Amino acid sequence: MEEIRIGGLRVHNVGRQEAVAYLLEEGRRGAWVVTPNAVMLDACRRDGSLATLLNGATLSVADGAGIMLAARRQGTPLCERIAGITLGEDLLAEAAARGLSVFLLGGREDVCERAAT
Repeated sequence: MEEIRIGGLRVHNVGRQEAVAYLLEEGRRGAWVVTPNAVMLDACRRDGSLATLLNGATLSVADGAGIMLAARRQGTPLCERIAGITLGEDLLAEAAARGLSVFLLGGREDVCERAAT
């Protein structure tokens, strides 16, 4: 999977379908996804430990027009902006289509029940 660096932050150059397929395969072993935007990129420039943390993710996709613009300006355009919520919805839809279960962690019990619905 192609990756580029934007201001020291690693971003994968993938489309939504490729990202979902990759996560369904990698998720069997555990996967961590980050969806950086320009605010996060700025925070990484000020805090190298944050950049190190985010660069350790299994998958990093551009969740902002600022990241897309920065990539284009440095001559390494990304194929698609992938908002975190969109990736999550696509991933859940594909998991449901394949009959896979999804484990939701965090929040109060009623929050998880509403999220599952």
